[in-house]
Amino acid sequence: MGLLMKVKLWQKLSIVSKVFADIRDDCGKGWNLRGREVVCKMVMQIDRNDENGRITLLTNIGWRKDNKRNILNAIVKIKDFMYHNGNSLKEAQKLNLCIN
Repeated sequence: MGLLMKVKLWQKLSIVSKVFADIRDDCGKGWNLRGREVVCKMVMQIDRNDENGRITLLTNIGWRKDNKRNILNAIVKIKDFMYHNGNSLKEAQKLNLCIN
């Protein structure tokens, strides 16, 4: 998929700003999402910025408009796991907390 097609896809996903607002409301600052092409499929990448730097997690949740609830639920689930257990984003990935 070329850069122009990715930009158009991003623009068509009107959920993006709403999802970011919901994540900020539910999880606070420091979380970022982006679509990433993996084997000709757009999937969700989660970035977490904190005092230790940035950690990235690639999920198999499709970066699609109809996955808004799954995306938000994954972020909240990971945030809760990290907060309550003192674990990292990578530990959440090992436990498949963000797999749809």
